[in-house]
Amino acid sequence: MRRPITLFVVAALTLSACGTVRESRLNPFNWFGQSRSESVERVQETNPLIPQRAARKQRRDAPVPGPLIARVTDMTVDRVPGGAVIKAEGLAASAGAFDVVLVARDNADAAKLSYEMRARLPARAPRGGPETGRRVVAAASVTDQKLQGIRTIEVIGQDNLRSVRR
Repeated sequence: MRRPITLFVVAALTLSACGTVRESRLNPFNWFGQSRSESVERVQETNPLIPQRAARKQRRDAPVPGPLIARVTDMTVDRVPGGAVIKAEGLAASAGAFDVVLVARDNADAAKLSYEMRARLPARAPRGGPETGRRVVAAASVTDQKLQGIRTIEVIGQDNLRSVRR
């Protein structure tokens, strides 16, 4: 009689320990936490010594992603077999934004992966409007090899950036 009770108590204690593993760093679903919003200080991206005509010249086969999204509202990193999917939601400056992409940025910090959220805007779209008409979503996939050594993933908008840490 004591043996089944002892086995039952040991099984119950083992099962109750699973709750702490669920919230620990050992669980791969917890590797990237909730995203946080930070403000962005814009640095002048063009050289004032180069005329604007020359700065606008680009290769014809390179896609023009458009301006930065006004604000990044949410960001998630979902683990998938072979890597992760970075999904970002944002608000465009005007309604009707299209061709929304996450463009990878070069970083000096090897432990950080940065993306800019960009979208094309209609030529005659008025600024502002309801949030439902300005909401956009973009995603990018990242391989496990690219994620090695990465501690922070961030998505940059015009007014803010969202980041998650491991």
